Order: sequence, then structure tokens, then C-alpha cells
Amino acid sequence: MEKLQREIRLLKVYSLVLTTVLIAFFLMAFRHDFGKQRFQEIDVERKVAGALKGSL
Repeated sequence: MEKLQREIRLLKVYSLVLTTVLIAFFLMAFRHDFGKQRFQEIDVERKVAGALKGSL
């Protein structure tokens, strides 16, 4: 009986931690700014542009 109570306690702690982590992930996902990003300067080594049909 003691083993069963220990396992139930472990499951309760596990569910509490998992629920907290999932709520934190959802809150972080909705805090993201989905607006248009603007950059002052972008450094690239090489820019490759293809034709509209996909050939170079």
C-alpha cells in the first residue's frame, strides 16, 4: 500500500511539473511579436538568385 501511495504522489508531482511547463511554453509562444521584422544591416557571404523557372 505504501508503494502505491508513493507512485500516486510521484504522478501528482509529474503532472504538476508537466502542466507548468506546458503553460509556460504556450505563454511564451503568444508573447512573440508577429510583426514585420526590419534589419538595419545584413551581412552575407554570397547571394544566389535564380530565374523564375528555377534555372540559373
